[in-house]
Amino acid sequence: MITKKITSVLTSVFAMFTVLFFILAHVLVGEGMFLPAVGLALSRGLLFLITPSMAVAYLVVAAIILISLIVAVVWIIKLIKIKGKFFDFIQPFIFLFSIVLSLLVVSYREALATFYNAEATRLVVFYLIAATLFIMAYGLHLMVFGLVNANHKQSDEAMADVPTGLTEQEVRQIVQDELTKIEPVVVKETVIKKPIQAVKPEKKEDVVEELESSVEEVENKVEEVEQKEVMVEAQSEPVVAPLDEIKEEPVAAAVVKKVSDEGEEFERLTFEERIATFDEESLAKYYELKEYMLSYGVKSRLSSTGDSFRANRNMYFKITNSGNSGFKVYFKLDLPSYEQTTFPLKDASGIKMYEEVPAFMYLKSDLSLKRCKELVDDVMLTNGFVRKD
Repeated sequence: MITKKITSVLTSVFAMFTVLFFILAHVLVGEGMFLPAVGLALSRGLLFLITPSMAVAYLVVAAIILISLIVAVVWIIKLIKIKGKFFDFIQPFIFLFSIVLSLLVVSYREALATFYNAEATRLVVFYLIAATLFIMAYGLHLMVFGLVNANHKQSDEAMADVPTGLTEQEVRQIVQDELTKIEPVVVKETVIKKPIQAVKPEKKEDVVEELESSVEEVENKVEEVEQKEVMVEAQSEPVVAPLDEIKEEPVAAAVVKKVSDEGEEFERLTFEERIATFDEESLAKYYELKEYMLSYGVKSRLSSTGDSFRANRNMYFKITNSGNSGFKVYFKLDLPSYEQTTFPLKDASGIKMYEEVPAFMYLKSDLSLKRCKELVDDVMLTNGFVRKD
């Protein structure tokens, strides 16, 4: 995200410096002589290139031109493979333009030195050289970041094409066989009623804080009841789930089976208990991302389904466990606006529990941690939050 903003600013400055370069060149050449001078410079440069020589100057210029052409051709081929946008294809030609322009200016260094010695044109030559340097630096910037972005997009597409170990039919058959072996069980829940004690807060802030705490407890209870309903339905009706749901939505809350005289009961594990067996590297990424979210002033609330982050009674993020080794991070984002980006976001809008945070991605590597932080910045800046250092 930051690189795109920098490139946009540099593009605007490049346009201004390019216009400034031609205006200053027109001033130095003189009224009515600019176009003939441009033609003369181009013809002189072409004549220099097509006249082979063993001179050091010729070899250096020829090597720079040849390397630049090879880089531009490789760049264009990569853009064709990843189906780049229109501006992406313009960048190699801007790079070649900056190289050729810099070489032409260097070839006229003696004339520029004469103009610089004259007091009337000294400032014009200074700004002309400054414009040339910026144009050359911008061309190199486009070349470096253009090739890097093309390689990243090509790598992402290659990873997306890697086949999975089992086919869809094999996965469906395994799930169906396992579901037919499950016997219906009775899930019992003991509700302990406690007398409500009257609270007499002395300030309005205490009343608001008490009400928000009560709302969070009710929402947590609703989430747990919904999870239990899902578990009962899955065990009583052996229905084969769609492949996408099998891959993307594992069981949200683990249970431990207990046997008693009255029948079989299940005890729900908390989120902290389920991630206690994770490796230190995964836990370190989770806590680092959590601290980054909390720096925006949101509040964390742990439940059996995961770690929710709210502010002003709105949920902005939620972190759940993914299997037995990783995490999934949910964001309050507009998923269609990220379709053309490199963020590997997936859609969870069809699940009621994640209606507020419909986009999610897996937290596994250092790159995924970096991308999660960028998405956290997008969410909070969009909703008017400022990060506290």
